[in-house]
Amino acid sequence: MSIQTAQRQLLKSLSIMGSSQLGIMAVNVIKTKLFSLFLGVEGIGLIGLFTSLIDLIRSVSGLGLQDSGVRYIADKSVNDSEIEKEKEIFVLRRWILFTAFIGAAICFFAATPLCWYMFESHEYVDAVRMLSVCVFIAAVASGQTAIMQALKQIPALAMTNLTSTLLIFVVTVLIAFIYGLKGIVAIMFCNSFFLYLMGRYYLRRNCKSTCSVAVPFNECFRRGVPMARLGILTVITGMASYGSLFLIKGFITREGGLDTAGVFQAAWHLSNLFLGLMLNSMAADFYPRLSEANRDKNALSGLVDSQLYIIVLLVGPLLSFLLAFAPLLIRILYSSGFMDAVPLFRWLMIAFFIKSVTWTMSYVLMAKVMVRPFLFTEICWYLLYLPLIYFLYPVYGITGVGIASCIAYSVYLIPLIILMRRIGCSFSLRTVCSATIYTLLMIGLFVLNQIFHSPWIWIVNVLLIGCCGAFSLHALDRIIDIRSIIRKLNDKFRKK
Repeated sequence: MSIQTAQRQLLKSLSIMGSSQLGIMAVNVIKTKLFSLFLGVEGIGLIGLFTSLIDLIRSVSGLGLQDSGVRYIADKSVNDSEIEKEKEIFVLRRWILFTAFIGAAICFFAATPLCWYMFESHEYVDAVRMLSVCVFIAAVASGQTAIMQALKQIPALAMTNLTSTLLIFVVTVLIAFIYGLKGIVAIMFCNSFFLYLMGRYYLRRNCKSTCSVAVPFNECFRRGVPMARLGILTVITGMASYGSLFLIKGFITREGGLDTAGVFQAAWHLSNLFLGLMLNSMAADFYPRLSEANRDKNALSGLVDSQLYIIVLLVGPLLSFLLAFAPLLIRILYSSGFMDAVPLFRWLMIAFFIKSVTWTMSYVLMAKVMVRPFLFTEICWYLLYLPLIYFLYPVYGITGVGIASCIAYSVYLIPLIILMRRIGCSFSLRTVCSATIYTLLMIGLFVLNQIFHSPWIWIVNVLLIGCCGAFSLHALDRIIDIRSIIRKLNDKFRKK
């Protein structure tokens, strides 16, 4: 497969997932605004803490099956018979169900110490125990999305995410309006339940053969063990990722209260909302393709370079825009009570641009099952990140979290580049130049907007972002011929 063809396939999958993610982002933006009005800073902080808790428990109990299952099923789809693929799907379903029970039990019985760490009181113990239902349902839902991703049912996965988001929006906004802070646990339940409901519907509709094979218990256990071993990578990184976020939010809540935690959650959620639009769309197709190509050195190198080039072209203008117009976005999407989140948000934009680059490289290590290098880089990142936060927070306040993120991701990038060279993955000159241009642009925009507060700076922002946006469009046009697509769409509308 040529590099040009690979890039077109990646962009095709991105267009499907991206369109749904764009709708999801629009819905979540409106939901976030309404939540900030109905729940306030304290409510946003509570939702952030509960979400981190659910994610942490799922990562600990889930054995990484959501990611390792994708790799195993995708590999069976290419190299084995249809029956073998169906058996792997059945095994994944049973193991996911088992881990869902384990996760729910952990949440229920560990509610008291978890609550004490977060709030230094037992006020929310009952609420945390009720979250065990959310943990169970969310785990089962993740298994459904893993199967769709492994089978490359990208339209079904996109519709699952979009329709569940719409249902969650309608129901949770009503709960927030009627019950306020008392309805937060019900909101968390709806988040998990509707994702499971729509995932089940679209999986049955588009992947009917996934229910046709049964595997005996002994064979199910035997087949699931290698899957779980591979998933240990995800367990460790998930524990580190969600665990560190849980520790950070708990630390901020204890030091600054729920209001400060709400400010952090606003900046963190908004950052992940926009970056997730790109990375979630790409991951749905990128990881299965990596799993298929991991035995072919040249194909792997071309795929990684193509993915990184596309990420830079798409993420660069988006994050630059968000960084430059952060005050306006925070005021519109939240309220004036969240303006303390602006400096943190800007630092996170730079950090997340570097993260988008490291994201591509870390997926290669997972696809090639390079356990020791993967664990080494991940653990080193968290060993640097957490101490930096505890050191910088007393000096810079909540902004210190963003500074720590920038430093940690910059250091994390170095060993990943070295590992990519050892694997044989090389990056083209155009990819390196594009990444460098957008890095310098974002640093320049950050400095300009932090130093100057004149209205003229908005004009400079628009000009700089417009030039780089035009550069990205020109580069993408050379890959998929955007002009011809626009002409075809115009011809269709004229015929109608």
